[in-house]
Parts: sequence; structure tokens; C-alpha cells
Amino acid sequence: MNWNFNVSIISTIVVIFVLVLFYRNREEDEGYLGWKLVGYYILGTFNLKVGILIPIGFIIWLLLFYPKTNRIIKRYSAIFGLLMMLIGHWIY
Repeated sequence: MNWNFNVSIISTIVVIFVLVLFYRNREEDEGYLGWKLVGYYILGTFNLKVGILIPIGFIIWLLLFYPKTNRIIKRYSAIFGLLMMLIGHWIY
């Protein structure tokens, strides 16, 4: 098997596991919270590479998103996306 394929499978399993943990640790019930966590994660992974790696999605999240419910897990989801983006950039 290809090494990159194995890393992709493992990282996908880790992402799903962590997002499920975030969902289970929610502070209050909220409609479509699972999809929102996936969105915050994806936003955290957006980047722009122009000589250096710029985490544009995370910057947008910091400037524009102020959730009223489940703040902590949404913040963790975006930070986890940033972390996975950095790890992915380092590995590949």
C-alpha cells in the first residue's frame, strides 16, 4: 500500500472521531450542530500558500464568527481544523 494512502485513512478516522467527541461534549442542544462542526473544521483548514502558508480560513473565523451557543466546541473545531491543516502541510 501507498504510505500517503495510509496517512489519509488514519487522518480521516481521527477527524471523524474528534468531531464526534466534540459533538458529544456540546453544552446545549442546537439544530444541525454536527454539520456546523464540520463547517468550522473545514473553515479552519482553508489556507493560502504564497511563499508562506497563510491560514486564511482561521483568520476569517477569528474576525467574523461569534457563535452564541456551543462556543467552546465550535472554537475547538476550528482550531482542530487549523492543526490538521498544519500537520497535513508538514507531512506532504
